[in-house]
Amino acid sequence: MSSSQEGLSGYQIGARNRNPYPCDHCIRDRRKCEVQTGVPCIRCTEKGRSCTVHGYTKEYYHNALVQENFNRHPFLFPRTEGDGFLALMNSNGHLCLQHVTLHYVKIGPPIVVNPQVLQWINGNQTSMVDNMFNQLYNNNNNF
Repeated sequence: MSSSQEGLSGYQIGARNRNPYPCDHCIRDRRKCEVQTGVPCIRCTEKGRSCTVHGYTKEYYHNALVQENFNRHPFLFPRTEGDGFLALMNSNGHLCLQHVTLHYVKIGPPIVVNPQVLQWINGNQTSMVDNMFNQLYNNNNNF
């Protein structure tokens, strides 16, 4: 048991380890949806079936993100807490951060990047992405 799980009951540990965005097959079969190295989940891989969420595949949702981002792949950054990614992309004409699951399903509203941050990025091209996320976190603290 890891140090972060000391003092927790079995139910609490199971809840912490649960995938909050299971695939359709695991929901239907009432089984735990375990993702080891990304989508598809372990059960769908073992059964040889496509791993879908709301009836659509990971590729469908990825293509929808690309299309929304003016046919360019969004920058994807793994989340430090939880599963999924932060996608840096254009949304409705604004540069935004969008939380997405491992299936690329959007979670919540996009966070619009402050224009002051963009000006700061243009002046500081070195390690642009790391600095931008630190600046966004310090300004908004919405992550």
